[in-house]
Amino acid sequence: MDECAQVKQKNPAQSTARYEYTMRSTFQTLKSCLLNLERIQNDYMNSPARYPNVRDKPSRIEKVKKFVIDAQVIVQAYENLINIGKSGIDEEQPLIRNKGADGEYDDTRDLTNQQLLQQQKDHLKKQDD
Repeated sequence: MDECAQVKQKNPAQSTARYEYTMRSTFQTLKSCLLNLERIQNDYMNSPARYPNVRDKPSRIEKVKKFVIDAQVIVQAYENLINIGKSGIDEEQPLIRNKGADGEYDDTRDLTNQQLLQQQKDHLKKQDD
């Protein structure tokens, strides 16, 4: 996600869909691999006859267990990142508009017409992204 943030910072109009697709794909592959490793770990522990030629099963079980725990941290971090986007924290926040006594809003007070126009254009770009 840091890469997406860097792309957005350099060029707000550029799409990050390619990066997001790659991250989702990698995430799904990681989850699939973790399931397979957990299945192998379970087979090593509960069906030792299936793998009679495998040496040092306890060591392999521990290595798989450690790897799965480490990978679960990454999976959880990515899921949290996805949930932030879904909860709206990462999305555009609504404008809070406080109108002053002079009828001018706080976010537009003391802006020239050119600055006001630029602010509106920026707001439209954010909506498009």
